[in-house]
Amino acid sequence: FTARYTVTGPRGHTVAEGDATIGALGTFSVDVAIPEGADLGDHQVNLSVSGGWFGSARDFYHSFAVESYRAPEFEVAVERLEASPLVFGDLLKAEIQGRYLHGAPLVGGEVRYTMRRQESGYTPPGPENEGFSFGQRWTSPWGWRGWEIGPGSGGGILVAEGEGALDARGVFAVEHAVKAVEQDLHAPKGTTPAKGDAPEAATYTLEASVTDQNRQAIAGRSSFVVHPALRYVGVRADRNVYRAGERARLEAVVVDLDGKRIADAPVTIELVREETKRRAIEREGRWVYEYSTEEIAAGGCSPVSAAAPVGCELDLSKPGTYRARASVRDDAGRQAQSARTFYVYGEDATVWEQDERRVDLVPDRRRYEPGETATLLVRAPFDRAHGMVVIERDGIAETRPITVEGGSATIEVKIGATMIPNLHVGVVLDRGRVEVPGAPPEQDLGRPAQAFGTIELEVSPESKRVVVELDPDRTELAPKETLRLRLKTRTSGGEALPAALAVMVVDEGVLSLIGYQTPDPLAFFHRKRSPGARVFDLRSYLLRRQDVEPPQGNEQSENQKAPEEPMAEAEYAPPPAPGASAADRAEGGAKFAEEKASPAKPKPVLSRAANKDATTALALGGEAGAASEVSLRTLFATTAYFNPEVRTDERGEAT
Repeated sequence: FTARYTVTGPRGHTVAEGDATIGALGTFSVDVAIPEGADLGDHQVNLSVSGGWFGSARDFYHSFAVESYRAPEFEVAVERLEASPLVFGDLLKAEIQGRYLHGAPLVGGEVRYTMRRQESGYTPPGPENEGFSFGQRWTSPWGWRGWEIGPGSGGGILVAEGEGALDARGVFAVEHAVKAVEQDLHAPKGTTPAKGDAPEAATYTLEASVTDQNRQAIAGRSSFVVHPALRYVGVRADRNVYRAGERARLEAVVVDLDGKRIADAPVTIELVREETKRRAIEREGRWVYEYSTEEIAAGGCSPVSAAAPVGCELDLSKPGTYRARASVRDDAGRQAQSARTFYVYGEDATVWEQDERRVDLVPDRRRYEPGETATLLVRAPFDRAHGMVVIERDGIAETRPITVEGGSATIEVKIGATMIPNLHVGVVLDRGRVEVPGAPPEQDLGRPAQAFGTIELEVSPESKRVVVELDPDRTELAPKETLRLRLKTRTSGGEALPAALAVMVVDEGVLSLIGYQTPDPLAFFHRKRSPGARVFDLRSYLLRRQDVEPPQGNEQSENQKAPEEPMAEAEYAPPPAPGASAADRAEGGAKFAEEKASPAKPKPVLSRAANKDATTALALGGEAGAASEVSLRTLFATTAYFNPEVRTDERGEAT
C-alpha cells in the first residue's frame, strides 16, 4: 500500500510531498532535496496512511535538522597514563590530548577541564557473578523503590577544575589525589563531607574542552573507577521473599576487579533483622504516630572463599526486613563490604516502613521473560486489610481482590509477550476503624484509612531484537579505494534471519558535532507504556470522629463551632488533576507526586570518541602515500555511501 508524505520547513512552507510505497517489511524511503539557501532548522515529516477510525487517516511524524556547519579539524581524547586499577589514596594521572584528524598533534590549543566524582558503586563483570550484590548502595533486590540513589550522587560533586595549553606533543597533564571522602569545590565554607562506614567505589569523570587557533572548540571526556580495595565480595540469598519459619541460604564469592574468583580469602557474613515499632504520641498538641527502627542480630557465619560460592543456611523465625552483610579484605588490609536485602512474611503483624499511606511491592526479580510468572510481596501499612490488585498497561488490563493478614501478602502475575517491554501492578488497600492503644478516643487515629502502591515490571524485549554484525574487509583505506562490507542478521538466539538494513557511511568528524549515536529501532517500536489509570478514593478525605453537644437555647457553644481539623503527619492534600500519570497519582487522593528532576545544564559537544568504548582514527583529508605515487582525495561528501534498504538472504547475509 502507499502513504502520503509531506515535508514542512521551519517556517511552515512545504519542501516536498508525494506518495511512498510501503514494502513487505513495513519500510519505505524517499529522497528529499535540500536546495541551496534553504531555511535552517528543524524540518517536519508527516506520513499519512489509511486505516484509522471510521475510515480516517492515521498520521505519523518525524523531524530532521538542516544546519550550517564546519566539519571539525581535530579530535580530543582523555586518557590515563597507567593501566593499573585505582584505589582510594592513589594519584590519578591523566592526559588531555589534541590531534588533528590527519594525525599531527594540536600544539598550543587552549584547554579547560573539570573533574567530577559520582558515588557509582561497582559490579565486577562476568555472567557467573550475576545475582550477587556488590557494595552497599543498592542492597534491595531490584526492589520496591527501584535502584535507590544515595546522598551526594545524581550529577556528582566537582573535585577539580583548571585551564592551560597543549604542549608540543599536543598533551596537557592532569593529576588528582583520590580520597575516600572528598569535598565539592563549590560547597559552602565550613561544610564537612559525610563519612560512611566503608567507602564505596566512585567514578571520576574528566571532561575537557580544547579550542584551536580558528576558535573551534571540541570536547572530550573519560571516566575512571576508583575502588575501595583490589577485591570485592558478592553476597546473595537463594530467594528474595520467604515465609516465616523457612531457612535462607546465604552465599558469598570473592572476586578481583576483573570478576575472576579468588580462593582462600576469609569472609564474614552476618544477618540482621530490622524491627520497626509504632506508637501513638502527642506532639505539639497533636496525636501522631512515632516510629523507631533497630537492627537485631539474626545469625551469621565465617566461611573461606573458593571457586564456587560459599555460605551457610540460617533460620528466619520472624517476618520483617532482613539484611545480609558480607565483608572481605585485600592483601593490603583494605576492606570491601556488600549487602543484600530480602523480606520475610508471616502471620505475625509486621510494621514494615515509617509510612502510613503507602503499599510497597517487592518483585522476585529485576526483569522477566515472556512466559514467566512474577511473584510480588505486598508490604502493607495495615495489619489486616482488604483491597484490589490492578494490572495496568495503557489502561486497566486486569483486576482481582486481595486480603492482607499480618501486614503482608503475595500475588502472582503471568507475564505474556503482549506485555513487552513493561507493565504496572498497583495495589489499593482499605482498612476499617480500629482502636489505637494510648491515643485518646477523640483523636480517632484509628479511623478508616486506605493506602496505595504501584510498581513497574520490566519485560525483556530481546526476543524481538535483530542482531546485526558488520565485517569490513579492512579498517584503513586510502582515497579512492573501495570498502567491502559483509553484513549478517541474526535472532537473539543466534539463528539466521532475513532482514532489511539501512547502511550509511558518514564522515566521523561531522557526526561528532551532534554526538550522534546509532538509533535503536527496538527501543522505538517497543517503547515503555504508561499505566493509563489512576486511583481515587473519597475515604482519603474522611474527617476524624467528633462528639458535638446539642445547642443550648439561641447561644452557640464552643463545642458547636466547626472544629478546625489539624493536619497530622502525612495528612492529605487536594486531589490530583484529572489525567495525572501514575508517577503523579495520588495515594487514594493524597498527594503522591514525585519531584521531577530539573533539566540538566547543557554540556559541551563531545567527540564521537568520547561516547564509544573504542574508536578508530580515520584520516579525513590530507595525503596518503602509496609506493611512489600519491593519491589525493577529491570527493569531500559528508555521506560517502547511503543505501536505505539492503536485504539479507535466507542465511542472513549480504555484501
